[in-house]
Amino acid sequence: MTTIAFDGKTLAGDTLGGGGCFLYENGDKLFAHDGAIYGVAGERQAIEIFKEWIFDGAQKDRRPALNEEGCINVLKWDGKTLWCIENRLAAFPVSVPHAISSGCEKAMGALLAGADAKRSVEIAAQLDPHTGGKITTLTLDDLPPVNT
Repeated sequence: MTTIAFDGKTLAGDTLGGGGCFLYENGDKLFAHDGAIYGVAGERQAIEIFKEWIFDGAQKDRRPALNEEGCINVLKWDGKTLWCIENRLAAFPVSVPHAISSGCEKAMGALLAGADAKRSVEIAAQLDPHTGGKITTLTLDDLPPVNT
């Protein structure tokens, strides 16, 4: 439960987490690896398994089975294509702007009305009880140069 939004340059996400009947500050849901930026939503255990797989090289033959671990939804921006990655870790291109998870409809409305990614997540947080906390952002410009 969260909101992740992308406006064509910036990825934004909230930091609220939840389980059962409680909500808590869950930490930053954005990260970068290998020249791409990611926004993750879903169950914490599935997110950690996904991140470990990404940082280990994301080899298709070593793809973890997340259906048993819970749900996950990811936006990945590689500078050319915005990808959505879901439970089976299949990636498919999606349109820009785009938003995912519990506040996605509110964030998409804000994006289409001209808000940037950060503002769209702030708006979603006002309307979606599962979005909140600090809003963080990440762009490809924030990354250090890739050594070649």
